[in-house]
Amino acid sequence: MSDKNSLHRFTVEGCTRFPLDMLRYDVCVPIGPEDIGQIEASLDDPHPDRPRTVTLYAKAPDRRCTVARWVSFGWIVKRGETESGERWEVPK
Repeated sequence: MSDKNSLHRFTVEGCTRFPLDMLRYDVCVPIGPEDIGQIEASLDDPHPDRPRTVTLYAKAPDRRCTVARWVSFGWIVKRGETESGERWEVPK
């Protein structure tokens, strides 16, 4: 049983190639076809002036995404939402 305040989905943004290993590391998947398209576009054409936004579903909702590790790949975690609907934003 998962904690209703655990992370359920979150949004990341970056201009570099999407760090595919983060899908494994944070046990998450893209929410929809638009998100898959953004990942593919970042792999084909990373561009510093063209940030891409991807929303991910946490398949292991009992653990939070690793914000610092996303940052190490040049991506930032913008916001998240728990199973209970509670939203959170990462401070700037």
